[in-house]
Amino acid sequence: DTYRGKVNIDHQLIYFKPVITPNKNVMKEETNPLIGTWKAKSFVVKRKNQTLHYPFGDNPGGQLVYTKEGRFSTQLRQRGRIPVKSGDITDASHEEMAANFRGFISYYGTFDFDPKNMVVLHHVKGSLFPNWENDSLKRNVRLEGNQLELTTEPTFYGSEDIVASVVWER
Repeated sequence: DTYRGKVNIDHQLIYFKPVITPNKNVMKEETNPLIGTWKAKSFVVKRKNQTLHYPFGDNPGGQLVYTKEGRFSTQLRQRGRIPVKSGDITDASHEEMAANFRGFISYYGTFDFDPKNMVVLHHVKGSLFPNWENDSLKRNVRLEGNQLELTTEPTFYGSEDIVASVVWER
């Protein structure tokens, strides 16, 4: 056995091994079709009146990564965002910050995939939008060939309830 650390408590050395507890619903890599890296192909929002809106245009950028250890990270961005004039991330104007915040979605954490119901739960640990942190986001899954479509439940976005869908490709 390899021990990765030691602690000195009251002059006694105690050796320990790190313990990693995998998510109970994470499948093996060879049987979990989500595992891997995906590239953003489209991001569409369906409004209550059934009209479609493309908040990041017709060619969003981004990637989604699922690991065999049960972790995920996703970044989705609008192409052509305007750089901060000062070149300093801490010295952006309010307008620059707002425009760049609206044009980027990013969050990460752990996930559980239910292949029977074709649902993935993203357990968010960190997010550009802090309201998602420590929450679980349900995504309906559709797999077709080398494409993965994740669709939200009805959610509040842009002052109305919508259903959002992102198509990813391997």
